[in-house]
Amino acid sequence: MSRTSLRAILAVLLMMTIATKTQVSANLSRDKFTGNVLDVISAHRLSTYPVPTRDLLPAAARIAAPGCDGTIDVIPVHINLQEAPLFDTFVKPNSTRLFAFLDKTWSSEDRIGMRLTWLRHRLLSFVGLGHFSNSTTGLLIASPAGCAAALAIDWAPVWRSQPATEDAELIGALR
Repeated sequence: MSRTSLRAILAVLLMMTIATKTQVSANLSRDKFTGNVLDVISAHRLSTYPVPTRDLLPAAARIAAPGCDGTIDVIPVHINLQEAPLFDTFVKPNSTRLFAFLDKTWSSEDRIGMRLTWLRHRLLSFVGLGHFSNSTTGLLIASPAGCAAALAIDWAPVWRSQPATEDAELIGALR
């Protein structure tokens, strides 16, 4: 390999490193993530209950939705779903589970789908077209059987790079 080719490869690697550091947005802190979840819930005019404190699988929010026979629990989980063995312990057996991450929602556990969604948005962010933060935290939404309130919520603003309050204002303006 010639010196010119080697220098060109090293220059491209250096530029890609700089571009990655400037284009990829920062990861969300736990408090910011929880705040974004609460902003999305309040934008849909739903009320919340106090969240029980626990070390394993702490909930971000507990929602009181009209027409539901119980509360909807919104629990942050890693997109690899490494917490999956704990789901049966903390989620009621007859609950409907949804998994939300960025702009997608799944009705069952889908590690590969979540990882591919993360990769797609990471690549979009790399080329400057990303709209979401660099987060590997998804949501497990557990709602009582027959409760469709969680399906009506657009969870994507939780991960948006712009503040969730701006999305809440947009949703409010559209109603």
